[in-house]
Amino acid sequence: MKSILILKIQDDFAKENLQAVLVQWPWLDFIPILAALLFLIFGIYFLKNKRISTLYLTSFFHIVWIQTTLYAHVGNIERISQRANIEFFKSLNNKDVYVTTFKYKSYAQYFYTQCNKSMNLNKHNPIWLETGKVDKPVYFSVRKYHVKQFEETVKDAEFLYSKNGFYFYVRNPDL
Repeated sequence: MKSILILKIQDDFAKENLQAVLVQWPWLDFIPILAALLFLIFGIYFLKNKRISTLYLTSFFHIVWIQTTLYAHVGNIERISQRANIEFFKSLNNKDVYVTTFKYKSYAQYFYTQCNKSMNLNKHNPIWLETGKVDKPVYFSVRKYHVKQFEETVKDAEFLYSKNGFYFYVRNPDL
């Protein structure tokens, strides 16, 4: 099923995201979808028959369904869309380095690393981090869309690895 879905997707980043391992969607996860459809059908039926009190009950079940579905699926969605990125940032936690993203915004480098405690005022300046004379290593997370542009812009960056649509680089200071 997953391989068929990947063949139909034209977005390269999304295809690589779906290569994430340890993401399992057991068949039991689809029972809430069936329950929601059933509640929707009952809701429409009760609305047409003007049985408003039963409609309130159906609405309550939808609220419970939404909360349960979110609780059950958010972890899998995170594993597909962000896990590789988060693992990279966690691996740099408390190191004396700069960590940033290239051409996309994320909170992850701030939340999962405690690296940017430097007093250097340029630490949030992307041009300096990409091409300036840096005083310590700069680690970059780049989405697949922008790899070519990144490699053209940051010529002295060293490729580390790629995982699930994210490409990771380091730019070392000139000593």
